[in-house]
Order: sequence, then structure tokens, then C-alpha cells
Amino acid sequence: MKHTNKIHTLAVTTSRRARKDCGQVVIFVMIGMSTFLLGFIGLGVDMTNLWLHRQATQNAADAACIAGAMDMLVNAEGLGPVGQFTAGTSFDCAATSAASPCQYAALNGYSSPGLTSGKDSNDVAVSFPSSIAGVAAPADGGTYPFMQVDVVDRVKVYFSSLIAVSQTQDVRARARCGLQGGVGPVPLIVLNPTEANTFNDNGSATVRIAGGPVRSIQVNSKNALAAYVGGSSKVDLSNGGPNFNGSSFGVWGGPNQPPAGFLSDSSAEWHAPAAPRPDPFKTLAPPPDPKFAGATKTVLGGVDGCPLAVTLTCVEYSPGDYNNGIKVQGATALFQPGVYYIKPGSISSVGLELGSNSLVRPTNPNALLTTAGVAGDGSKGTTFYFTGGATVQISANSGSVTALSWDSTLAHCPGDGGTFPSQLNIPAVVTGNVLVGPCTTNGTYEIPSTNVGKYRGMLFFQDRSAAVQAQLHGGGGLLLAGAQYFHDCPNSMTGNCNMPPTDYESSLGLWGGTGTGTSLYGQIVVDKLSLQGNSGISMDLLPVPFSGLTVNLLQ
Repeated sequence: MKHTNKIHTLAVTTSRRARKDCGQVVIFVMIGMSTFLLGFIGLGVDMTNLWLHRQATQNAADAACIAGAMDMLVNAEGLGPVGQFTAGTSFDCAATSAASPCQYAALNGYSSPGLTSGKDSNDVAVSFPSSIAGVAAPADGGTYPFMQVDVVDRVKVYFSSLIAVSQTQDVRARARCGLQGGVGPVPLIVLNPTEANTFNDNGSATVRIAGGPVRSIQVNSKNALAAYVGGSSKVDLSNGGPNFNGSSFGVWGGPNQPPAGFLSDSSAEWHAPAAPRPDPFKTLAPPPDPKFAGATKTVLGGVDGCPLAVTLTCVEYSPGDYNNGIKVQGATALFQPGVYYIKPGSISSVGLELGSNSLVRPTNPNALLTTAGVAGDGSKGTTFYFTGGATVQISANSGSVTALSWDSTLAHCPGDGGTFPSQLNIPAVVTGNVLVGPCTTNGTYEIPSTNVGKYRGMLFFQDRSAAVQAQLHGGGGLLLAGAQYFHDCPNSMTGNCNMPPTDYESSLGLWGGTGTGTSLYGQIVVDKLSLQGNSGISMDLLPVPFSGLTVNLLQ
């Protein structure tokens, strides 16, 4: 009996001792799990911080690369030097902080003081790879068309340093960008890179632009007063763009805010600064010299498009060389399709001069091709190439002969739709001067004219070897269909232009007169543009497929 009690007492004692030890393992497990969770949370915080830095680093690399590539574009077009770097010479922003990629990296939080061991720091390096896998180099992008920006962000870490020992972690990002061949999207470009008022709209005319791409006008000058819209003149882009619901005016310099005469609303926009756009015709060679003399003949009213009933006769011109210029004074002139090589001479020192009481028209493109002289070269339009200092001048009294109407639908080429947009307000008949460029597939000219396309090509092509001042008045109404190119750059085909006053000094003056005004159907590329007058100037700027350089983020 006593033995049994001893056993019971021992069991009770053991049980009580067991209850005192109960839970100690759980505490150790909880401590271990808490430590693990805290470490996991800490690691998560570090990783989240590193991920955010990775996003910021990539954004900075992209921005720096695009900024540098935009300067490469400007320099490639001969409008520089800008950017404070030399393409092909690698640099580190810790030593070259003034370069544009470094400036844009700094604006995004990466000033590149250089990497410091154990501390928050960053470094930005710029190089120029000779090639990028899977990316074709543009034909006219220069020796170094690509740029690479590498950003290293040294970030302080905390919990993860317990594992990796190091107190910092390097976050890396890379961006590759550069020049690519593309389609120049702006059909009205003012090329002069430095001067004020290179786009000058002053008077009482309202310039209306309908159709074309999303940017109707680009002014390349970096001057703070590059574009001027003064007096009571207006610029109306509300019907611009491919959907006729508004387009933009871009200027590299200024003013930064639209002038009072710019009719800006939700549809039309003023963009400044807007990166300059290249000359779309810079590699376009002059048309071949016909090497035969042009000829004239007299035709009666009703023949070859000579207006009937009002005038008895017209002077009809054929393509060829005009070494003494062409001057039309007090007469009606017809121009057969083809290339006119015009030099200044004793008849006209300016080349093509339309004086008082003159009128010019194309030969009737709908006439039978068997009619002598009407077909010309078959291009359905004319290219006037001015060389030796010659250019075009249309006086204010030209085109004022009344009742000589011309069907404006004849300005269209086969396959282009056949009608003007209603937003342009081009009259169904034109009572003033009419000149139309050739119908081509590429928007320039094609010799021989075997491919008649839907684009009106080069109407006025100024020899780039000298500065000229072309003046086109619309006193009695003026319709010009085709591209107008007035650019002073003797080295355009072999290298970059110099800066003014050496180059970029050709100008084009468009004046809408008291008649039906000036209507333009095509493209304008000029060093300086002056728009004046007291009547409307309407433009339908077609998105002709120009070739040029664009900037792209590649990788």
C-alpha cells in the first residue's frame, strides 16, 4: 500500500514538473519565425526599393539617350554644333557634365558625381556603338548614327546586407537610340537655323492650312523670335491634319507662347521648343539639263488651253533651256509639261518674271495628245529649275485679267482623289495665274516621265548655289500646285551647310492680293518665308512621302 502511494506521489510530481516546462519550444519557434518574417519583410523592402530605382534609372537612361540623339540629328543636318559632345567620342558624365545627355540625366535625378564605395552614388556613361544588332544604319546618318547611355545607380541596402555583406547594391540600366531613315512628316519647313523672323506673317492676310500631316509648319531657327505673326494677320490651323480637325505649328526657338495672331484652340497647337526637321530635298539632285533650247509659238484662243473669247492669242512655251530667262508682259502664256532650265539674261534678270497684265496657265492637260505640243514630256506639269542667280517673281498686277477662268480640278493628278477638301475653300474656277508641277509617284520629278503618279512634284526648284529672293504676288488670284524649294546651300549634296550669313539666305515672299488670294496645293521648303497682303492665303499641304532622318529609341 505504501508502495502504491509512492508511485502516485511520483506521478503527480512528474506531471507538475512537465507543466512547468510546457511552451518553451513554442517560444523559440515563434522567435525564429518572427526573425524570419522580419528578415523577409526587410528583404522585400530592399527589393522594392531596388525595383523603384531600376525604373527610375531606366527612365533617366532613355531620356538622356533621346536628348543626345536629338542633338545628333541637328548636327547631322548641319544646324549645329549643339549638345557639347562629339559623336564617336565616348565620355563619362562625371567629367563631362555639360553634355546634353548628362544634363537630361541630371534632370531625372542622376547627376553622375561618380561611384563611391559604400555610399549612395551614381554614374552616367555615353558611348557610340558602330552597330546595333537587328537595326539598320541610315544611309545619311553619318559615321556614328547610334548612341548608348549606361546608368549605374549605387543604392544603400539594409536587411539584404546581412546576407550579401555589402551595404550597397548597383542598379544598372542601358538605353540605345539613334538616327533612323524615315518619312519627313512636315511639308512646310523654314530651314534657317539662327535668325529671327524666319517665319514672318505680317499684314492683314489670314493664312489657312487644311489637310496634310499632324504638324503643318516647322520653323528650324533657334532664335527666341524665330516666328512672327503680327499686324492683323492670322494663322489658322484648325482644319489642318489628316482628319481636318487641327494641326500644330512647331518652332525650335521661340516664342514659347503662341502669338496673338495664332488662332490656337483645342484643335490647333503651338509647340515650342520643337526639334528642327531636316531638309527633305537635301540629297535631291537637280533635274538633268535638257540641253536643247526651249521654243515659243503663238496659238489662237481655244487652242491648247488658251482662254477663248477674251484673248485672241497666247504665247505657248515648250520645255528646254532658257539662257535669257522668260518674261511675260501684257500677254497670256501657256507652259507645256516638262523641265524648264532658266538662267538670268537680257530679257529677264530674275529668270521667270510675270509682269503687269500678264497671265500664265498650263496647257490643257485634257486636250488630245495628238494636238501639237500639248503633251510635252507627258508629266502633266512643269518643273522650273532656276540657276545662275535666276529666280521667280510674279508682280502684283499679274493675273488680274478678268473672266479668264480655269477649272481648278485640273490641278489634281490621276489617283489623288480628284477633289479639294471643302475646308480649303479653293474656288471651283480660278481667275488668276496657275502653275502646276509634274504628276509623280515620289513628290519630286521623274525623268523620263514614265510613272505619272498622284503627287504634284517639284514646281519651283532653286539652284542651291546662291541666295535669292523669290516673290509671288496673288493680285488677281494665284494657284500653285507642287513643291516650292528655295534653299541656299552650295554644299547640300556633298556636306553640311554653313551658318548664316554664308548660307540659308534664300527667301520666299507670298503675298495675297486683292483678288481671290493665293492658293497653294503642295509643299514649301525655304530658308525664310514671308507672308503678307490683304487677302487670304490658303494651303493644302499634302503628306508627300519625303525621305529624311528621325530619332528613335531602339533598345
